[in-house]
Amino acid sequence: MERTKLYFMGIGGVAMGNMAGVCKELGYNVTGSDVGLYPPMSTLIEKLGIPVLTPYNAENILRTNPDKIIIGNVIRATNPEARWVLEHKIPHMSITDLIDEVFLSRHKSLVVAGTHGKTTTTALLAWTLTEAGCDPSALVGGFVKQLDCGYRLGKGAWVVLEGDEYDTAFFDKTPKFWHYRPHGAIVTSVEFDHGDIYPNIEAIVNAFKTFVSLIPAEGFLVVRHEDPYREELTKICKSKVITYGTEDDATFRLLSVEPQGKTSLVTYQRKGGQPVYLGIPLIGKHNALNALAVAAVLDTLGIEPSSFPRLFEKFPGVRRRQEIIGEWRLGEENITLIDDFAHHPTAVRETIHAIKSHYNGRRIVAVFEPRTNTSKRRFFQDIYPSTFIESDLVFLKASTDYETIPREERIDIEKVAEAVKKTGHVQDALAFFDPDELVKCLLRTIHPGDVVVFMSNGSMDNIPQTIKAALDERLLS
Repeated sequence: MERTKLYFMGIGGVAMGNMAGVCKELGYNVTGSDVGLYPPMSTLIEKLGIPVLTPYNAENILRTNPDKIIIGNVIRATNPEARWVLEHKIPHMSITDLIDEVFLSRHKSLVVAGTHGKTTTTALLAWTLTEAGCDPSALVGGFVKQLDCGYRLGKGAWVVLEGDEYDTAFFDKTPKFWHYRPHGAIVTSVEFDHGDIYPNIEAIVNAFKTFVSLIPAEGFLVVRHEDPYREELTKICKSKVITYGTEDDATFRLLSVEPQGKTSLVTYQRKGGQPVYLGIPLIGKHNALNALAVAAVLDTLGIEPSSFPRLFEKFPGVRRRQEIIGEWRLGEENITLIDDFAHHPTAVRETIHAIKSHYNGRRIVAVFEPRTNTSKRRFFQDIYPSTFIESDLVFLKASTDYETIPREERIDIEKVAEAVKKTGHVQDALAFFDPDELVKCLLRTIHPGDVVVFMSNGSMDNIPQTIKAALDERLLS
């Protein structure tokens, strides 16, 4: 009998591409369509031997004749393939429907949600459960370095899922994480984001409240103690609630974080217990808290805390989360390039703070592209300037569709640059609308001792790789 044929519309999305990999490894016949694929997803799809048809065209579906069509949330109803599916009343499904079918039918789910830290925390939870011998399955919204993908197929009881509050598909405007049947959950933070679909913070809080209400009485919720919406979430939760954070009342309290080069020594205490010391291959207080949330889940699942140092120590990290993509030694000085996914003001601030703490005394060059639907609009216009105060130089890059956004709606990166300079904390801040001009300026500016951090949720017109290649040629030839 011929294998079930699946067609992934928008296969280049991180969740879609990883889920396509899951299905390919399970024996499905997988095909997809997209435009403008780029690494690492293009590399994974090529490695898996999954054909990708481009551009979007109804003929793609007719030619492949799939049994099931999975439509990613990047696809709009006006997409030619989606339009054809709707006009011909072809059965279709969202990625959450497929996750339910493939994973939730045979595993209990542990869902990691929150405005910040989801991907790292999901990957770290899946990694430590694997090291503990639990053999979990997992679906991460990123690429775990050692695996070169963001999924894992296990035979154990648990599936670890990254729970996104963004909507599911053009035909299902409910948040993705409502579909994941959480038995246990982490909520790292609740802040305003996704201004294209959420009108205000109250709407986001309500989405998280509904998510938390789905946890059964026999399940559990791990939530940041200091989050301003913790009490609202706790009141609606039917299950046991475990808190983590820096305050005395937290169930799991972070006592200290000590920078140790490219790692951190984290000390925490479970209420009434003895201090536990974890060496984690991550930097920054925000990542120490992510690790503490994971420790709280492991403890709740009955894993012996004395084993935690071993479970955490070899975590390889996630691509594009404070990822060092290039480093050169020049006499007594280094040049270091770091690629990061930060885009929300809180994430930008915490990323820069972590780098400043671990690369003490070196010049920090921050290169930021506000590219998400929220960040490239005015929502955070007045907030971004203060997020860069621990940088020495700031370069702001306009997104490729910057000019298509109505002037009264889009963020004014020139005004942000001026406001950054007025803080008095940075040497200079510049705005760029031409990627080539940004590359030229960076190559003139970077000198020994610099740490350059690129922050964008997209490819940034391949600027990080262009700079790396140029420095390789200059410094290694």
